[in-house]
Amino acid sequence: MRLATIAMTLAALLLPAARAAAQVESGLHELGVTGSFDRGNYEFTARNTRIDLEGHYGFFVTSRIEIGGAFSFSRGEGDVNNGEWVSALSGVFDWYVGDTSSRAVPYIEAAYGQLFNDPQFLEEPTFASVGPGVKWFFGDGGGALNLSGFYRRVFHDTGGAPNFATGRDEIGAKVGVSIFFGR
Repeated sequence: MRLATIAMTLAALLLPAARAAAQVESGLHELGVTGSFDRGNYEFTARNTRIDLEGHYGFFVTSRIEIGGAFSFSRGEGDVNNGEWVSALSGVFDWYVGDTSSRAVPYIEAAYGQLFNDPQFLEEPTFASVGPGVKWFFGDGGGALNLSGFYRRVFHDTGGAPNFATGRDEIGAKVGVSIFFGR
């Protein structure tokens, strides 16, 4: 049974895939899960390492622009988080660049959101992130493996507005899978 599962997975990944243009199109929905690992610096003094688990939804406005939202849970270790669970809610914008008819479609992602229950901050801070990625499409039905990197800046909120001078810088990598539906 285990060998059959491995063989089916390899076959799905190695068989010729449908053209990505048939999967990245206006009106399409994306649902996915992503895991990430990042390393951060807090004002160049404290360091933290964090692992995130994220669920996301996206809607393709055009064949190159996707908007959506994400909800994540993370647990950090180090000088900053002390092993506490933190959640985040964010809006996400993906811009697909390059040849959208290939199997691997590169994109640039930007997100803006808010952290909840972060023990480092007295208030719930906001964050912004940006980074490149690639979605590697497989099968006929609309699935993809998602590989990306990111830079995230967590802002100290003061008086309802982000303070761009203080906060935490994080750099990390994400790996996930997505399904596409609604054609």
